[in-house]
Amino acid sequence: MADTSNTSNAGAAVECAKKSRKIKHDWYQTESHVIITILAKNTKQDGVKVEFGEETVSLCRTNG
Repeated sequence: MADTSNTSNAGAAVECAKKSRKIKHDWYQTESHVIITILAKNTKQDGVKVEFGEETVSLCRTNG
């Protein structure tokens, strides 16, 4: 689960991940935060690369 404080474009969270296996995701927004939950089976923590931008979040599976 990732808390992406002050991120306005939650849809970009799975941009890179679409190239590999399907990854389930959900998000919601409060007045001050966007919260993104990413569910990927059989993925190790070191097998995921997450990059946070001012208005975007990118997720790539590097292995596993």
